[in-house]
Amino acid sequence: MNFLETSLSNRSNRSWLAQAEELLGKKQKESDWNKYSAGKWEGRPIEWYERMILLTPQLADSFLKRNTLNRKLRMGGVIQMSRDMESGNFMPTAATTIAFDRNLVKINGQHTCSAVLDSETSQYVKLVIDCDPQMRDYWDLMRGRSVPDRAGICGVSQPGVACSAARLILAFNSGNILDAWNATKTPTPTEVLNATMDLPNLDDSVRAGQRNGLRTFVPSRIAVACHYLFAQQNRPLADAFFEKLGTGENLSANSPIYQLRKLLTVNAIEKRKMQRYEMLALFFIAWSKHREGKRVRRITWIPGQDPFPEI
Repeated sequence: MNFLETSLSNRSNRSWLAQAEELLGKKQKESDWNKYSAGKWEGRPIEWYERMILLTPQLADSFLKRNTLNRKLRMGGVIQMSRDMESGNFMPTAATTIAFDRNLVKINGQHTCSAVLDSETSQYVKLVIDCDPQMRDYWDLMRGRSVPDRAGICGVSQPGVACSAARLILAFNSGNILDAWNATKTPTPTEVLNATMDLPNLDDSVRAGQRNGLRTFVPSRIAVACHYLFAQQNRPLADAFFEKLGTGENLSANSPIYQLRKLLTVNAIEKRKMQRYEMLALFFIAWSKHREGKRVRRITWIPGQDPFPEI
């Protein structure tokens, strides 16, 4: 007997309505549920019943007790979703749907339930029941739209670059740009999307941070974020800084821009690459020196030893 046959034999002929009542702990009206049918998955019908529910911490806890066959929980994702719930920015999507197979084994939504428990809030989400047990693969492959997807739909040009830069800008504005690499502190997807849409003149920085060959030796998100932050202090000087960094023209050997460009172009061909935060530190140092009109023989920053530079 294979896995599917075993699952079917264990079903005990429970109706989908009986499953719903067992999960939710109360009588259900058949009219409150919608039947979903979408062709076939690997030869098997894609059918289930679904409705919106208010997921309370108590209900989330009971659902997680049925989470016996699932992938490892990603705590970074839970914490980000929890922060969106606490701030009122949570939006139910396909990725946050809670799904159970016909044996009442949870096959999707463990992060949603864990985030509700962590945030101690109640959230409206979609509940799906009566799935074929092998539909787990379907749910794992059915991903929601990414933040760049959503930004692109809203008309953002080069949404991948814009969203990545917005994440860095948000982290900087919150007091520590290094939080962009901290899974528990990095801006949430909703915060990144809102910033991408709302940051004034971000599209100008997206263009300025990628022209004149900069993309050949600087990751676009680093260049775009730095141009945006520098432009907040002095837009004409920031434009000139990135123009010279890209072309390499009219730079003396003791120019901070020249020294930065030398480090970045060498890094582009080295096997061991700088970490992204190392690049940011060098950009910040070069910008501060250039803005102050100082000349330098070299630019250095030692991770773990030197404090992260300010601008």
